[in-house]
Amino acid sequence: MALAQVSDSTQIEEVGNLVFDKAAVPHGGIANYLNWINENNRFKYYSDTLTFHNKVFVEFTVGKDGLVTNVRTVKGIGRPYDQEAIRLLRDHPTYWDPAEQRGKKLASTFLLPVYFVDERPPKETRDKKSKRKH
Repeated sequence: MALAQVSDSTQIEEVGNLVFDKAAVPHGGIANYLNWINENNRFKYYSDTLTFHNKVFVEFTVGKDGLVTNVRTVKGIGRPYDQEAIRLLRDHPTYWDPAEQRGKKLASTFLLPVYFVDERPPKETRDKKSKRKH
């Protein structure tokens, strides 16, 4: 089964040169946000071209109101994976505390790697097992 994985050590990077007094953070913290992404992956597409660790880079904006908008793939690995990474960010129920500079709330843009891990054995191993059965 292919899973989207984002570890607790993954850092969401802010894109751009603006330095904020307070960076945007999801309600409940980044660990809970990333855990939700891992648990809610509905990815069921199997591909023999999928290696064991692939990641889709997704860019998104956290608005002044804390809503996630402008979700798009920056670097993908193929349509079904890219679409699932985007869906996970768009469907996430958590609002964010927006970034602030000098007490003013600002929109900010982030880049998040979403990892897809194929937990099946490598294709060569599956092929050998299927040949033994015949």
